[in-house]
Amino acid sequence: MVLKNLFRRKTRTLLTIIGISVGVAAIVALGTLSDGLYSGYSSMLTGTKADLILSQPDSYDISMSSIDEEIGAELATMPEIEEISGMLQGWAQAENEPFFFVFGHPEDSFILERFQVVEGTGFDSREAKTARGKPVLLGSAAAEAFNKRLGDSIQISGSTFRIVGLYQTGDVFEDAGAVLRLGDAQNLIGKQRLVSVFYIKLKDSADQERLISRIDRRWTDLSVSGIEEFS
Repeated sequence: MVLKNLFRRKTRTLLTIIGISVGVAAIVALGTLSDGLYSGYSSMLTGTKADLILSQPDSYDISMSSIDEEIGAELATMPEIEEISGMLQGWAQAENEPFFFVFGHPEDSFILERFQVVEGTGFDSREAKTARGKPVLLGSAAAEAFNKRLGDSIQISGSTFRIVGLYQTGDVFEDAGAVLRLGDAQNLIGKQRLVSVFYIKLKDSADQERLISRIDRRWTDLSVSGIEEFS
């Protein structure tokens, strides 16, 4: 009886099969995308040499997190902290690409050690400070996609940047984006005096729980966690 009904209404049966196939394919695709995002963020965060990360707890993505930049100065006075660095992550339009990852870091950030400059220099060089246009470090994948070389200019959200260095990290997100000086990224994204997260390096890992408790009491609207937990 079941088989007879299936063959009697062939159009409905065909549409049902197509619907099931599309549903299964969508679930598989979403699972693959989720795994890719997790792997990308895990690689990006665990390679920073930071112990803790401070963020806005109700943001579903780093790009949506916003923290007052001035908090960093107070954090830096805490005895458990060896180094601290704010980072701003966001999206911009780069030439013909509407969604382009940009990462803003202070010029002296310890996080910049993660970005292996394979050609050119970093932000602390004379070449970067005297470049025509704002200096930018471009990921190797982005350079290939845009057909850019060292010394070329690149338009990002209407602003002209000069490529002073090409880098690789091995992370797909970072290598397909660009690193800007924090102030330039804040102006570009429209988040003046804000960062997405603070990366925290401890003097002694044994002080981690004590510092987390201190930060939780001081800033009840923010969240501090270990790097792996955060990713």
